[in-house]
Amino acid sequence: MTAPLALIGLPLLAAALLLALPALARGVQIAAAVLMLLAAIAHATVAPGAMLPFILLLPVLALALAPIAPQGRLRGALAQAALAAAMLALLAEHALLLWAGTTAAALLLAALLVQGTRQAAWTMLVLAGTGALLALFGLVALHVAMPEAGLRLDALAAGAAQADAGMLQLAMLFALLGFATFAALPPLHAWAPEAGRAMSPAEALLPLVLLPMLGLLALLRLPAAGGLSGIVLPALGVAGLLLGAFALWRRRDAREMLAFIAVLHAGMVAIALGLGGPAGRMAALLQLLGHALAMTAALLALDAAQRLKGSTRIAAIGGLAALHPPLGWGLALALLALAGLPPFLPFAAEFLLLTSAARQAPWLLAPLLLGLVVGATAIARAAQTLCLGAPTPDVPDAVRPGLATLLPLHGLLALLLLGGIAMPAALTAWLRAAAGWPA
Repeated sequence: MTAPLALIGLPLLAAALLLALPALARGVQIAAAVLMLLAAIAHATVAPGAMLPFILLLPVLALALAPIAPQGRLRGALAQAALAAAMLALLAEHALLLWAGTTAAALLLAALLVQGTRQAAWTMLVLAGTGALLALFGLVALHVAMPEAGLRLDALAAGAAQADAGMLQLAMLFALLGFATFAALPPLHAWAPEAGRAMSPAEALLPLVLLPMLGLLALLRLPAAGGLSGIVLPALGVAGLLLGAFALWRRRDAREMLAFIAVLHAGMVAIALGLGGPAGRMAALLQLLGHALAMTAALLALDAAQRLKGSTRIAAIGGLAALHPPLGWGLALALLALAGLPPFLPFAAEFLLLTSAARQAPWLLAPLLLGLVVGATAIARAAQTLCLGAPTPDVPDAVRPGLATLLPLHGLLALLLLGGIAMPAALTAWLRAAAGWPA
């Protein structure tokens, strides 16, 4: 079996095994994540491509969350199938496969939500369906504008300059709006807070990390349409950044807080993609990587905190560092990384975004700085309450977090630190190639 087929087939096989052998759920999920990581490494050695950093990232995140992954027969199978859909979208070299993988991941999220809150599932289904139809209409129009490309992503990028400008702009307008829905960008972003509130931290990787990442990477991989991307994407990005930043001040539940952080970060990535150029695309890629690692670390820590305190309300998890120092400080550092503070990877992304905006679109600096300061202050305030405030009592007979939680948590934080101060040369080369940065 070739590496791409293994990367898609392994989570599907794991989903089938979870349906047949639910008693072995945890072992199946860990084994599938390890085998996926090995397949991704094998793929990196023979077929490096623009999406390679994210193809390697997915198994790392799945492995980190495997010890706390959903244990139910159906929920675990749906989560594994969503991982396969996400991998299909990342491996796709054809726009329809990219659309199919992203749409399938969104529909599987709706199916997961049906098992919990039907209102959240209905919101997800309506908005995901709207986004999927908009994106599909955009791809059809894109095929009309460039029929010779056959919707192959490399041919679309190469032929955009020769395409009919009016039809290309129409196609990309619908494609941008459609994939922006999956990315949790306003005005079709309401599914993200709904899903974050309805799902446990152990299950929230799909709505808060994977689906926004797929939507934003789709926007990166599709061809630019003249000045359209430089207008629509920054506008959507500023809306997401400011909405997420100001909404954080009114959150009382940590799950909702993380959902609005995802909206805020999606806004920053959209602004970076709208700026374009190698620096803008590099800022977007770094932000996506940093967000994925930091959000997964925060989900790990929050799941353990919920088991200890019996709640995800911020007031109920006060002073975590005093009673459980490794967990409390891990959650604090994950939140500070999400706030964009140094020396973590998101800080490098935001610094590059600010310098790119100063050169290319100075008018963006005011809303950028406002959103970053307001958002970072709100996250730091929540981190102080959660980790450094007055300790709250644990629930009776609460099990302290073990190595299965603490090792992945601090491993992800180490990756965030490494990315911020000394990124490996191979990863830097892959990211430069994906961003089109000159050698």
